[in-house]
Amino acid sequence: MILWDDNIIWEEDRFDLKNEVLVENLDFIIPVINLSETAIKIRYYSNNEAILDVNAPGDVFLVFSDTYYPGWRAYIDGNETKIYRANGITKGILISEGVHEVEFQFFPSNFWLYFSISAVSIILIIAILFILYFYRKRKAKKLIINN
Repeated sequence: MILWDDNIIWEEDRFDLKNEVLVENLDFIIPVINLSETAIKIRYYSNNEAILDVNAPGDVFLVFSDTYYPGWRAYIDGNETKIYRANGITKGILISEGVHEVEFQFFPSNFWLYFSISAVSIILIIAILFILYFYRKRKAKKLIINN
């Protein structure tokens, strides 16, 4: 389905972005519920973390208007849950009925690899600097002794 195209004349009831969502790899079915009864409060928001309080009268699919990107993890009441790609660019999660704390955290998937490479590089640079320092110091002592 094409969502945005200047040459398409949209019919009023064809696709409503406010009430409908396209979900990639959909593996669940939610009955239509009254979303006006669902309460969402953003408790904390930063570049790599968001904490929401959600009160859902039934099972709902929450579309969070942040960009979907590998490395994001979602937790409902401390338990990790699957993140779905919604509308092609945002992320969404399935929330069961009830009051929940929803947390999104960003942690790059290759973080430990890059961290290890950086740590080894820093250690090697420091070791080379120490070796060069003591080599120059030793060479300077030899020059003083020979003169």
